Amino acid sequence: MEQLFATLKTAGLNLEATQLESIAAIQRLTVLALSVAVRILQRKAPALRAEGRRKEVLIKTLVVGYCPLV
Repeated sequence: MEQLFATLKTAGLNLEATQLESIAAIQRLTVLALSVAVRILQRKAPALRAEGRRKEVLIKTLVVGYCPLV
């Protein structure tokens, strides 16, 4: 979820910088931006999963290193 919002905001599509004023136009832009953000995240998914696995291994290593009973 955090990655989706980051992609929609300053780390990606910069959606909050829109200068649109009508609600309908903002809604259309939001739907389009969500579609694009999901596609971007789908392309990044293998790298994100690998990063998640690396963090999980690091956390387990740290926990076991500090508390051998875990």
